[in-house]
Amino acid sequence: SPQLTPSRTAAEHKMELPELTDVEGTLPPGIEDIRSKLSLFDVFERTLNETDWQPVKTDKDVAISRSKKIGTLMKGVGRINASPSAIADFIKDENQWGAQDPAFMGNRRLFKATCGNYTFSTHNVQYRSPSPATNRDFVIVLINAHLPDGSFQRVIAAIEDPAVPPVSGFVRGEIKIE
Repeated sequence: SPQLTPSRTAAEHKMELPELTDVEGTLPPGIEDIRSKLSLFDVFERTLNETDWQPVKTDKDVAISRSKKIGTLMKGVGRINASPSAIADFIKDENQWGAQDPAFMGNRRLFKATCGNYTFSTHNVQYRSPSPATNRDFVIVLINAHLPDGSFQRVIAAIEDPAVPPVSGFVRGEIKIE
C-alpha cells in the first residue's frame, strides 16, 4: 500500500511549538515526544484535500468517498447546523463518546496536556465487536488542533503503553497509519 509521509518533519514541528502545559497524569512511554505526532496533521490534511476520491454513496445528506490511493481511508462531507466550536466541543466531550458511537463501551483517560493550540490526551478505550469477534480495547493518543480560522481537526493514533496491559476478555486493537 502507498506510504503517507508528512510534509514537515517532527523536528520542524518542535521548533515552532511551545512546551507542554496543563499536564494531567504521566506521559506514557509510547509518546515520549508527543509533539512529533503533529506531523500526522500534515499527512491527513494533504490527503483529505487531494482530488483522488471515489464516491461511494450519499447517506442522510453526507457524501461518503473512498481514497483511490489508500482504499481503507474514507471521508464524509456534509453540513451540520452548528458552529465549528460547538461541533469541536461535542466531539471532545468524553461523556458524549457513547452517544457518538454505539460500539463504544468505556474510556479511561490516562494523560492530558496542552501545547499551544493543540491538546493531547491518551486513553484506554473499549469497543464492542460484532459476534463472533472478540471485543477490542485500545490505547490511543488523541490530538486536537484548534486552528486560527476557527476550524477543528483531530488525529487518533494507537500507542503502546506497558503500564496499560490488555484487558481480560478483550483483544488489544491497533490503528495503523502508514
